[in-house]
Amino acid sequence: MKSALPIELSQKNYLHVAIDLPATKVPRFMSLMKTLLPMFTAPVPPADSPKDLTFGWTLVAAMRTKQGRSTRITHVWQVDPQNPPMTSVMEECGTQKNYAALDLLVDREEQHYMHSADHYLPNGATWPARLPRTCAIETLQVTRFPQKLGDFEVGANLLGNSGMEELALRAQKAHGWTLLLPMTPETGVLRQFIHVWAIGKGGTANVATFQRWLRSQPEYREAVESTTIIPAEPLAYAPAVHSGR
Repeated sequence: MKSALPIELSQKNYLHVAIDLPATKVPRFMSLMKTLLPMFTAPVPPADSPKDLTFGWTLVAAMRTKQGRSTRITHVWQVDPQNPPMTSVMEECGTQKNYAALDLLVDREEQHYMHSADHYLPNGATWPARLPRTCAIETLQVTRFPQKLGDFEVGANLLGNSGMEELALRAQKAHGWTLLLPMTPETGVLRQFIHVWAIGKGGTANVATFQRWLRSQPEYREAVESTTIIPAEPLAYAPAVHSGR
């Protein structure tokens, strides 16, 4: 199910899923999720096919964040929102015993359609073949003012301020943090961006320091109203994409 081919990230649609469940139930969740991956990742069959529906998605990232007695699992899927439509996806999931068992483990789940932030995600960017032991998920509430948001996304305004692409380069140089995948919302909270980072120097102990540094940068301070960053450990069952065999 894993693919040796690079997963291209730019100009793509995503489903961002945040799942909260008791920490004691995580092993069972992971075991069930592995059995369901073929349904999610195998190519979509023709409309007249007698086969069960499969979704043709790619699981780019699966990560977990420990929160006391609870754990948050984050999935980032590459999807085609129209084929199959989400109503058909959920109907098919409802026929699967393992999906029903998995659903019983979950306390809370949020799903949002998103799109790659192509203004500052380099064209041709790919998901790294090997991730560090710890990543981070940053949730940003960005400004409602179009000019400030445009400067943040595109940069190089008349005052000479840089945008997020240049800021990501400075973050990598100064702190060793690498911006892997920025996403903008299609559904869910208005103007809520999500950035997936690979954590650099200092590991998780450096998260607060890195967040303070981000907030001190003028292009970030002008455009971002609030932000949270949580460390996240990559899980072994992602990335996952159908091999075609």
